[in-house]
Amino acid sequence: MPSLYASAIWANWDGTTVGTETVQLILQRGPDQWANVTHIPFGTDIGDFEPTHSFEPGQSFVTVELALDEGENEFYVAIGALDHIQMYTLYVTRDTITPRLNLTEITNRTTNLEPTRIIEGVCERGAFVTVWTEISTTNFVCGASENFTLQMGIPARPGWHSVNATSLDMGGNSNEFSIEVRYQEWTDWAVDDAKAGGPMLYWGAGALLGLLAMLGLTSRFVRRREARTRAAERGVDAASEWLDEMIDDSEPEGEGAPVEPTGPAEPLPEEEELRAWARGEREVRSWRDNVPDDDVIDLD
Repeated sequence: MPSLYASAIWANWDGTTVGTETVQLILQRGPDQWANVTHIPFGTDIGDFEPTHSFEPGQSFVTVELALDEGENEFYVAIGALDHIQMYTLYVTRDTITPRLNLTEITNRTTNLEPTRIIEGVCERGAFVTVWTEISTTNFVCGASENFTLQMGIPARPGWHSVNATSLDMGGNSNEFSIEVRYQEWTDWAVDDAKAGGPMLYWGAGALLGLLAMLGLTSRFVRRREARTRAAERGVDAASEWLDEMIDDSEPEGEGAPVEPTGPAEPLPEEEELRAWARGEREVRSWRDNVPDDDVIDLD
């Protein structure tokens, strides 16, 4: 003959993760039904344990607080009937540990000049993670690898800026983490790079040496030019003195000196002849007039 008794349980935490130390179980049974609840630690067998809670027939509704171990928990519920035992198996995971959360900036020598940063992190599987800066935000559920890599924008304003993160796991536990990243203008970055022994130290030293070399060459050129100018000036002065000496030496002194003319100079014969021609006082003759008649050759 089948049992006329019916039983029921309420456990809204079954199959979930909780962040509490206990959970509440409600049993409903008939007036003549007994009930046992056994806590089975993870990885063990029910045959190795006695019931954790036992209830003799009596109240129709029974409420019991079940203590949880950290991690996975299994409960075996048995309710007696007239001709059989009604059995229930319940599972719950207790998670009261703060979820893992970490941020690290991936950097290179010129990172501080960039408005976009690469952020790597560690999280707890299944946790809901939010990462944000002053100008960007991203949300995700932590995957099985429990690692993530993001690109986050920061203001292109010199100074330190925060990258923040929060994590909320399935047990309701939360965690926070933040790091500071720096943005620099080129001049400040170059100074810091040189102080750290980066390439800017050698580039700056090379530029300084080049400048000094240019200044040295310019100074040398100026000195040479000034020397040439002084030499040229000395040469002109020497030539001028030499010419003065030559002129002085060429001027006769004493009795040999030329006598200044006291009257107009006599005209040269050629000048007088030309003037006569101009006045028509000379006869114009051809060169043929000077040839003798005996020398004429008749071509007829």
